[in-house]
Amino acid sequence: MESKKEYEKITVEDLIIKKPIATKILVIIFIVAALSKLLASILLGVGMVPPPPVPTLP
Repeated sequence: MESKKEYEKITVEDLIIKKPIATKILVIIFIVAALSKLLASILLGVGMVPPPPVPTLP
């Protein structure tokens, strides 16, 4: 029981200290995913919401 509890008690600090490379990769993936999601939502918003009527077409 004790060994299982110790095994389950993996904290973020342990990950950062013991596996800095994997943590950096995860952070980069998270940032890229967040940015791509934000960009996709912006593009969808621009595509779905019609812009204000501007007489650009002749």
